Amino acid sequence: RHKQIMDEPTENSEYYAILNCGRDASTEEIVRAYRKLAQVFHPDKHLDEEHRKQASESFSKVQEAYEVLSSPERRQVYDVYGKQGLAAGLEVGDHLRSRDELKMEWEKFKAAAEKEKEENSVVQKGSYQCRVDASRLVHGDWGPGGRPVGGPMGLFKSVTAQNALDAMVGDKNVVSMSGQAMVRPVYRRTPQGLEELTLGGGNVVFGFRRIISQDDSVDVSCQLGLATLLSFTTSRRLDPLSGRDAWLNASWGPGVGLGLQAGCSQSLFQHGATQGSVNVVLGPSAASGVTTAISHRAGRWTIMSKLEVGAVHSISARVSLAISQNYTLRAIARLGTTGIDLELGAAKKLAPQVSGYMGASVGYPAGVLLKLRLTRANQSLECPIIMSTSYDDWKVLVGVYTIPPLLFLATSRFVVRPLLSWAKTSRERNAHAAAFETVRTALSQAAAEQSLIDRVARRKVASEQASPSGLVIMEAVYGILEEYQQARAQQIQQRQQQGGELGSSTDTAASTTATTTSSSPAAAASTDPSTSFETGREGSNDAEPAGARSNLGAAAAGPGPEDAAASSNSSSRQQGEVPEDSHDRGDASRDGAPQHHHQQQQPSSSNRGGAEGAEGSSGRSEGGSSGKQGRKNGQANAPPPRWLRVTCALQYLVTGGQLSLAAGVSKAGLMGFTDPAPHAEDPAAKQLYVAFKHKGRIFEAVIGDMDALELPPGAGAAASAASAPGAQKASRPAREEATLAEEEMGVLNERQPSLKEVTDPTDLAFLESRLKQWLEHGEH
Repeated sequence: RHKQIMDEPTENSEYYAILNCGRDASTEEIVRAYRKLAQVFHPDKHLDEEHRKQASESFSKVQEAYEVLSSPERRQVYDVYGKQGLAAGLEVGDHLRSRDELKMEWEKFKAAAEKEKEENSVVQKGSYQCRVDASRLVHGDWGPGGRPVGGPMGLFKSVTAQNALDAMVGDKNVVSMSGQAMVRPVYRRTPQGLEELTLGGGNVVFGFRRIISQDDSVDVSCQLGLATLLSFTTSRRLDPLSGRDAWLNASWGPGVGLGLQAGCSQSLFQHGATQGSVNVVLGPSAASGVTTAISHRAGRWTIMSKLEVGAVHSISARVSLAISQNYTLRAIARLGTTGIDLELGAAKKLAPQVSGYMGASVGYPAGVLLKLRLTRANQSLECPIIMSTSYDDWKVLVGVYTIPPLLFLATSRFVVRPLLSWAKTSRERNAHAAAFETVRTALSQAAAEQSLIDRVARRKVASEQASPSGLVIMEAVYGILEEYQQARAQQIQQRQQQGGELGSSTDTAASTTATTTSSSPAAAASTDPSTSFETGREGSNDAEPAGARSNLGAAAAGPGPEDAAASSNSSSRQQGEVPEDSHDRGDASRDGAPQHHHQQQQPSSSNRGGAEGAEGSSGRSEGGSSGKQGRKNGQANAPPPRWLRVTCALQYLVTGGQLSLAAGVSKAGLMGFTDPAPHAEDPAAKQLYVAFKHKGRIFEAVIGDMDALELPPGAGAAASAASAPGAQKASRPAREEATLAEEEMGVLNERQPSLKEVTDPTDLAFLESRLKQWLEHGEH
């Protein structure tokens, strides 16, 4: 089990991601991160029953991560083996176990090793043949009553079955047992007609092999049945480099006498592609002779030839050509004292261990035969069919060489292939549906986590906007960013088209409203908290705060540097929830503006899967009714988007104008995150996109899934460097201010290479509208 876990790849960053801690985090940092998350996800912090249930599920993850990482021993096991190591009870480092523990562990190991060895040491081989005579059916030679001569069994010439079993006994002993059985019908003519008789027989062979050394072995076998035979064989490898082997066999049988044969084989050339063998039979005299065989393999070609001289004289050749990975052509020719025949056929690989063969043979005196064979691992089933007993039956010969291949091709093309394609498509569809459902479940869980931290994240937006060096996350997306960029471009284009249809008067009014409200961004912040709270609870669609109008105008006319500050007052309290501790929410969080639930114009359903609509189909939409509506419209089997918005989750992690994500930790494990593309071909394609506002300027950055993120980059160093000349900054002219801004941008780019400032008016308007939509309607 230890070796199995060591061999399996593990991703041991999930617990660290849940707590948003680096792998080198101290115990104090882990405890501090746990307490911070417990303030939001503990069930006692929520009075609403649905929220308590969601918080209970999320808090179990947080508590599990804390219990493992707060324990030095369990944390060490998790770092090395992952969750599987914890489940298996593995340990790292020195551990003094008792004698009984060591003995029990050793006994378990030996039992498992012996069981595995026994399972792998048994080899089974089998060969089954059914010989069919269809010559009467082909020529229409039917008996009385339209039945074949000899009854139904008249079609079968013989049925033969052979089976062998080899098993290792110890390290150097092999016990084998094999058997053969044959049944064939015979007919005897009587005054009443043909009488069918069945003859059969078989034998059983017991064998034992002793491996004396790496190069020597001895075999002893005993055959019982049709013929009794004792056999003794010894073999030796003479030269391992050239593959030269030699063997000597002695046998004895009652009525047959003593038999003796010897043979050797070796590679004929240094490359080893050509093998040769010679076998000499010295007795008994009825079976004496010499057999020579040569085989050669070169690329796709395999050529084998054999010459027999003795009681039976024959010469044969076999050529195989692999025309593809699944198809092989074969040609076999035999000439000897027992007859002559020529066979042509083709083999196809049906499965990793399954192959089929179809061939046609013509010869004398066998006639015309159709051969079918199916092989799976060490088992084979063969069915030779006699189509004609005459070798010069040209009609049957042409039919055998043309009709079966055409039937095979037609069946494969119009029956088998469509069935296999349908089965494959069905399996893939079911697998995709199961995978999609798994992703949707994970997305729903992450959506529930975001709904729990949404209130705190909104308060942090208000607090960060009120701070001169605050950090506001305007848009954050995790997953396959190429698909997100396409969806974003589609939504921007659609919004531009919708804006063109509104008319110039509407645009002018929106622009005027934006100009008026953005000139006093503090107006919304001065709203009476009690009034804001009551308005938010009533859910009035008439009383729209100045901050919302400011952002709406920014989305239509293009935002200024300070436009997003007016949207800081869109947070709301949820009835029945216990507020977070005061040290986390800050003073500015008490001045939040009401949350409005009126519906904003959304993109059409045809754009679902991009921007708002894409995550809506997976239960993560900002304006989450679109996901439910998508399922109602029969889109449950549609693939969920491979990206998701995590603006709320990242804003929750901002503290004191800074955001830090540790390196070597997958972002998918963060609270409010999940992996939207678990089956991506390239896991490195998953990235995190962040657009944020800092000091009145909007930036964006893209980082890898396992990369570190620090926003703003080098915040501590930049703050210390700016502390000395800070008092003189207000008196510097605008030209020097621009120079300082350029220098600051250069420092930020050095610390975060993917960081760049957003200056395009279209992108600025889009980011402002995204932040506005979240603050007004929520991410879910």
